[in-house]
Amino acid sequence: MLFTVFYGLYPYLPFRVLYFLSDCMYGLMFYVFKYRKEVVLSNLAIAFPEKSEQERRAIAKKILS
Repeated sequence: MLFTVFYGLYPYLPFRVLYFLSDCMYGLMFYVFKYRKEVVLSNLAIAFPEKSEQERRAIAKKILS
């Protein structure tokens, strides 16, 4: 029900609101639900073994944002 209402209003929302909602979703997915975070970090460890953990985390943050 709530999804249907949002889906109907979504095309009429201004870009400022849509960007705010996308930023909120990013925060939830990256920090709360940790969506794909471990997979990305393990793949980066394989791809860049010479980089430090901090550098790989910075790359992951750019990828997932």
